[in-house]
Amino acid sequence: MSMSDYISWKWIFAFSIFFFSQEGTRAQLRDKSVISADYEQCIDRSGGITSNILNCLGVENKRLDVVLNKTYLDIYHSLPKNNGNSLEREQKAWNKKTRRRCEQDPYMAMFEGGSYTTIIYSECFLEQRVARIEWLKARRAERY
Repeated sequence: MSMSDYISWKWIFAFSIFFFSQEGTRAQLRDKSVISADYEQCIDRSGGITSNILNCLGVENKRLDVVLNKTYLDIYHSLPKNNGNSLEREQKAWNKKTRRRCEQDPYMAMFEGGSYTTIIYSECFLEQRVARIEWLKARRAERY
């Protein structure tokens, strides 16, 4: 097998792993009440074009950022000062951890800096925001 054959198979393998894992992720995200129907419709209309997908992700990430901040502040303002300080430290740590996690996503290395890495990075932030919103909502229900 020549080097070019190896590289071709490497890309096919990498893409198939990525595609099937992303379909699973999208199915999981659809189960979350936090994801907007507009986002799903936008992705469906994107035609698989990177710039269109990134536009959809950008809009949804901004919207989720607002939801995340509101959810966080609702909890923060309902807590006694000491517990609020603890939540604030936790939120800052979550922000740092999320950036690191998304920058080091193993799928990024598989695509070696190609244009698809921007989609992977943006989807990572989307997934992390959804998970954090759900976690905060669960904590709010427990009265933190």
